[in-house]
Amino acid sequence: MRLFCYRVADECRLMARVPCPTLEGEADAMVIRRIGVMSAAKITGALYAALGLVAGCILATVSMLGAGFMANANNGDVPSWIAPIFGIGAIVIAPIFYGVMGLIGGAVAAAVYNLVAGVAGGLDLEVQ
Repeated sequence: MRLFCYRVADECRLMARVPCPTLEGEADAMVIRRIGVMSAAKITGALYAALGLVAGCILATVSMLGAGFMANANNGDVPSWIAPIFGIGAIVIAPIFYGVMGLIGGAVAAAVYNLVAGVAGGLDLEVQ
């Protein structure tokens, strides 16, 4: 089955659906003309939430170690409940914050891509 791609038909940037020229064994060319904004937002939000969980775990570990060192250095002046609050807070808050920022960033990036692709013609891909 032969895939179709979109090529610039004339100087006015009218897009025509034409078969991609390929030789035997070569990849077919395709152009990404549009990205679903909500689809990209969901994917980037989920990826950033996972990164936020990793960052939250690292921050929780560092805050627990730091509170332990501060308690030893200050002869117990730092309350013992500080480290668990920062640790649990980091594990809960960081994935939520990262996920929301990823969702917003993914939506904005997809919308900007759609605007630019409308003018520039999209991103060329070779598939096989």
